[in-house]
Amino acid sequence: MKTLVIYGSRRGTTKYCAELIGKTLGEESILIDVKCRDIRSYLESYEQIIIGANAFNFKLNRNVRSFIKGNLDIIIEKRVYLYICCSAEEEKDTLSLYEASYPTELLEKAKSMDNFGGRLDTSNESWLIKRILKRMKVNDYDTMDENTVIKWASKLQNNLNEVRNG
Repeated sequence: MKTLVIYGSRRGTTKYCAELIGKTLGEESILIDVKCRDIRSYLESYEQIIIGANAFNFKLNRNVRSFIKGNLDIIIEKRVYLYICCSAEEEKDTLSLYEASYPTELLEKAKSMDNFGGRLDTSNESWLIKRILKRMKVNDYDTMDENTVIKWASKLQNNLNEVRNG
């Protein structure tokens, strides 16, 4: 089953997770940045969609939110899996973020939703961004676990194999 892995990434963590997922799923998957101009044409030719988004300060990537809003009619007709990359540590926080960010019909349709954690490295940020983050009391962190991403994608691959084999 062909799988389209769509991601919206600000600093690269969500893209990195998309790459791990694509590698695990193999040749029948393609990765595409949510900012791609002709993304709608890709949607129509794939049976399954994985959507990944970064979140910061409990706000989901705006490009992903816009993409979902503009393409919900096509997306809900596919097998859909969702993941986010953020620092939410508790499951209830992750669920709250999903509920605040995605339409109810998409959440009901999603076969799986997960949070792979996040990474924030401010070493390359401007002094202004560093100052703002310091005032917000946001520190650098790395809670993303590659093994969790690979296990999730492997489980998804097993589900696909079961669907294929009937």
